Order: sequence, then C-alpha cells, then structure tokens
Amino acid sequence: PQGMRECTSHYLKADDERTPKYIQQQMSLGVSGKLFCYNQKCKARIGEFNWAGIRSSCGVFITPACRISKGKVEEKEAAIVKVVRSATKAEE
Repeated sequence: PQGMRECTSHYLKADDERTPKYIQQQMSLGVSGKLFCYNQKCKARIGEFNWAGIRSSCGVFITPACRISKGKVEEKEAAIVKVVRSATKAEE
C-alpha cells in the first residue's frame, strides 16, 4: 500500500518456542531493556525489548515488543512477526 514504510527491525514473539533461548532469558530480567549478542566475544547490542510495547519504525504499536535491528543480524526464518497495519488487511 502507498505510504507504508518498511520496518527497519524484526519483531519476535517472546513466548514463541522458535525465539532463541538467550533472548528469552534476557527478556525475563525486567520490564524493558537492551538485547545483546549471545557470543561472548561479540557482546554487541542487537535490539531491545519492552513488555509494555514499542512503536515500530513502520508506525505500528507492538505489545509486548522484542525488536531486533535488521542491520545487526543475519536474516533467518524464525519467530519473526510480520507487522501489518490493520488498514492494510482491509485493502486486501
């Protein structure tokens, strides 16, 4: 649809069995926070989480939110949530 921006992040389902355990563990430490690479040598920040929700870069509010920056990870089929505006569904 015209005017819809592409999201710059992936959104994972916190309770999905396909979501990596290291992300689930980090999310269990609080209401919100930063997500870091699991590799001990890397330790780079790869995203953030917030159980109360986050507004995505494509304009959708996601609750709970587990956001992984696309530029920080290799893309692989997992528990990625496709963000779709409700208006988009009506147009289909």
